[in-house]
Amino acid sequence: MTILKFRNNEIFEINGSSKEPFDGDFSPQELADVLVQRWIPYCECRSCGKRDYCKYNNSGLSNCLENEDIQCGIAKKALENFILRTSHEIENDDQQKHQDYLDCVFYFCQYIFLSEIINGSFIDYEKLDYYGSKISYLFADILSIRDVINGFAGCITKFPALCNKQSLLLVEGKSEKTFIDYIKGKGDISNLFLFDVLDYKGKNNKLPKKIQMLLDDYVSKGYSIYFQGDEDGSGDGSGFCKFKSFVDSGISSPEKVFQFKFDFETAIPRIILYQILQENGFLIDASFDDFNNLPATLSINKSLKDKYGIDTDKNKLKVKIAKKAGGLLFNYRYNTVNVPSGYEEITKFFKFLRNIK
Repeated sequence: MTILKFRNNEIFEINGSSKEPFDGDFSPQELADVLVQRWIPYCECRSCGKRDYCKYNNSGLSNCLENEDIQCGIAKKALENFILRTSHEIENDDQQKHQDYLDCVFYFCQYIFLSEIINGSFIDYEKLDYYGSKISYLFADILSIRDVINGFAGCITKFPALCNKQSLLLVEGKSEKTFIDYIKGKGDISNLFLFDVLDYKGKNNKLPKKIQMLLDDYVSKGYSIYFQGDEDGSGDGSGFCKFKSFVDSGISSPEKVFQFKFDFETAIPRIILYQILQENGFLIDASFDDFNNLPATLSINKSLKDKYGIDTDKNKLKVKIAKKAGGLLFNYRYNTVNVPSGYEEITKFFKFLRNIK
């Protein structure tokens, strides 16, 4: 039988802020029983909006004239199941891992209990009527458990066997973020991207001092960090030179970095970019052959400005290009063996996105 030995640990009190000493030897079931008694408050079961169909509702309680305080059966069973199915991960661990686990269980318990209460209120007509014109405040109650989820994320990620990390992709600009949004597709067919995307707004913000605090916050919440950037034609061949400080510090790794040789717009196949520009009223009198002869050794943004006077930084043109390119390339087969000329870099970017877990 698994025995969990807690020495010089602390446990959250039910208020979620203060702690008290916690020591002892427990089987998983004993630990669950102790924590249920400490953390799940007694409430009037019939005051819950889910009382009519909850299988843990006491028989006949809805017809009872007297209020009866009980512990939420859903929270009790969820807490018990969590401990019985995860506590083996700390059987032979040290004091700190035991502490992390206790904190993790508390946040899990808080989430289950609070979310049950909040969700139940959304289907309770008496409670909805009670709020009247202030009903929007009730629906916004879901925000009250945000800190609980963040606390759980910070703890559970310390146990890799129990957690698949969420991922965050930081992209250089709004156009890259827009492209990713549109490459997801629409309707019944779509690319399933499960990561979050954040625009760090331009080249100057690559400096560690500009985004270090932001990254520290996401890492503390259990995120795995990915980067996209532009080499602007001056890469060192490593593929992650613009983000070397973050790789060296362990925040990310080389395989979690994608850099365009010049920039996103230059990676778009010339024929597609030409069509998009024409749809937006540019290059009307320029042939594709003339456009396609722009030097491949420069950013297409610079070439467009130098030869045609087209400034892609103005009038949200980059975003317009990204929207259209995302839609046009949505159905492109990422794993095509013979990649058409001009699609090589954008194909690599597709595969990079698909590999973010």
